[in-house]
Amino acid sequence: MASTKFGVNLKGARHSENVYWSRLPARRMWKLLVALFFSMGTMGFFVDLIGWGLLSIPEALGWVTLCGAFSVAIFLAATKHRKLIPVVVIAYVICTFSLASRPHRPRLPALARAARVRITFDDIGLMASALIGYIFFNAFVRSEGAEMAALQTELALAHRLQEMLVPTLELSTDNFELFAKTIPSEKVGGDLVDAFESGLSITTYVADVSGHGIAAGTLMGMIKMGVRLYATQAGGEVDPGSLMDALNRALPSVKEPNMFATVACITARPGGQVAFSIAGHGPILHYCSCTRSISHLHLAQFPLGLFPSTYVPESTRMSRGDVLAICTDGILEAENRAGVEFGSAELEKIVIENAQEQLSTMFARVAAAVYRHCPKPEDDCSLLLLRYRG
Repeated sequence: MASTKFGVNLKGARHSENVYWSRLPARRMWKLLVALFFSMGTMGFFVDLIGWGLLSIPEALGWVTLCGAFSVAIFLAATKHRKLIPVVVIAYVICTFSLASRPHRPRLPALARAARVRITFDDIGLMASALIGYIFFNAFVRSEGAEMAALQTELALAHRLQEMLVPTLELSTDNFELFAKTIPSEKVGGDLVDAFESGLSITTYVADVSGHGIAAGTLMGMIKMGVRLYATQAGGEVDPGSLMDALNRALPSVKEPNMFATVACITARPGGQVAFSIAGHGPILHYCSCTRSISHLHLAQFPLGLFPSTYVPESTRMSRGDVLAICTDGILEAENRAGVEFGSAELEKIVIENAQEQLSTMFARVAAAVYRHCPKPEDDCSLLLLRYRG
């Protein structure tokens, strides 16, 4: 059976390796090509040494250039256009024959026989060592290329999965306005934002799956499918506590033992009543338009998928202009160079200052502040905003 390191079949990754090298621009390979040129260019000096005193300095440098250029050409042909390998070899043989067949006259005094034998021995040894080193170096580069191709394949698949499962959400009804978006990190995490109408209500939630990559993305997809299936079977308004109970019972059989998901779920009714439940997630921020202040809605309950548990819902009420905000720890824990986290206080400040703006504008200003604080967050940054119109 083929190895599945990094979660990708490496037998198939051999083909991906060739694709990876063939699509990699030469400007990104220049360090490798320079290393190959000078590693094999030393063969030219060995030729000069073994033919003691027969070559001029320009001729010796010509051999260095020929050997270095051949190593680069054969590598590029092997990784980009394999059909050119015979052409490269034939061209090298012709150039070698042309240089070797030129008449030469001694330019240095002859060496004693013992010195000549020793220099020849050392020269052959150096040449053999350099050639063996080049062969294994090239094999190492190609094996790393296979693993790199596997990683690139996994990362691209995870990004596509995340884009499909977590699109930007914009929802507007007579009573509510919703905007939610995830900005994925380079690692590809398991953030999920989702919203749908259930009866006359809106159900929306934010989930954060532990870990990164394909495993997290797959579990994220299962959670979204499970929520939508539960809502379809419910046939009406979704109770956040019952939804959490169902997910917690289902997840252990479809995930790795050490994986879990934190979730904050809201069901908002037309009159402004809100039922919510939280499983290991951070608090829901409730901006109150009448006092221009923020309170925290929090429930101390286990994340989903770890232990048998019962999840209870709580309730609150929204007034006209109130905003509920749910974010993932990618925003709160984004660190600057000094190790200072972005934090909840900064998020609350931006929500208060932009409470009258469009929700998409509020999100954009939060995202801009996060990326000013931390240009490359290590985790996905997700934010869900729900405003009650009244």
